[in-house]
Amino acid sequence: DIYLALGYAHSEAGEHDQALAAYESALALKRDEPKVHFYIGSLYEKLGRIEQAEREFREAITLDPAFAPAYNYLGYLYAERGENLDEAIILTARAVELDPENGAFLDSLGWAYFKKGMVDVALPFLERAAALEPDDPTVFDHLGDAYHRRGELDKARAAWQRSLERDPAQEKVRRKLE
Repeated sequence: DIYLALGYAHSEAGEHDQALAAYESALALKRDEPKVHFYIGSLYEKLGRIEQAEREFREAITLDPAFAPAYNYLGYLYAERGENLDEAIILTARAVELDPENGAFLDSLGWAYFKKGMVDVALPFLERAAALEPDDPTVFDHLGDAYHRRGELDKARAAWQRSLERDPAQEKVRRKLE
C-alpha cells in the first residue's frame, strides 16, 4: 500500500517514471493484487500506452472478477476512444452491477451508450450519475452532450454551464456553450 500511495503521488505530480518505479515495486511484492495492476494500468493509460493499460486492467479483472474499478476504467477507456463499444457497454454495465450507486460508473455506462448512438438509453444513466456526482464536471459535460443530441438545447446549456462552473478551465465545454 505504501508503494501504491507513493506511485499515486508521483503520478499526480506528473512524475511518471517515479510512479512506474513505485508501482513496479508494489507489483514485485504483490503480483496477485488486482489493485496494483489497476494503478499500473491507469498510469499506462495516462502515458498513452493503451495496450499495456488494457493488459493490466484485464489482469486485475482476472485476479478479482468483482473488482469494479477495472471494469469501469477499461470500459470508459474504450468509450472515450469510440472503439469496442459493445465491450465498453458490457464492462461498464458489470461495474454498475457490482456498485450500482457509484456515479462515476453510471456515467461511464451512459457515456458508452451515448458513444454507441443509443442516447435514449444513455440519458437515464447520465442523469442518475449527475444526481450522485453533483460536483463532477465530466458528468455534466456528458449529460449536456446527451441533451444536445436529443435537441433539448436548454437542458444541454444548463448541464454544460454546470460543468464549467465546476471546472472553468474546460475550453471544450466553453466552445460548446458558444
